[in-house]
Amino acid sequence: IDKEQQIHLQDLQAEIRRLKRNSVQNLHNSEVLTKENADGNKELEICLKKISHLDSKMKDKEKDGTTLRNTKFRISSTQNSIQDAKQRFKCLKENYDDVKAERNRLRDSISDAALEASKKFIRKKE
Repeated sequence: IDKEQQIHLQDLQAEIRRLKRNSVQNLHNSEVLTKENADGNKELEICLKKISHLDSKMKDKEKDGTTLRNTKFRISSTQNSIQDAKQRFKCLKENYDDVKAERNRLRDSISDAALEASKKFIRKKE
């Protein structure tokens, strides 16, 4: 083997050693990355569970908000109905008081008329 081939052979052997070192380093890097991916996947699963839980809570909150709005509307409607009923009650009470007063006046008037008629009848008999 001549000198040039000898140098070329040494260069190739050095390249093979470098490639073997790189292969070992790459294998190590691959193992590290695989472990980091596994750890990352665990963290990702935890985050996904948290997101799912938060989504569920958000949906519950939205439902609660809708329920609260509906309840407030029903309360407001009920309060309006109560106010209307109070106003109608007040009007009916006033009408009742007026009718009662009129009845009492008519009763008194009939009673007075009956008394007067009775007195006239007694006077006629005498």
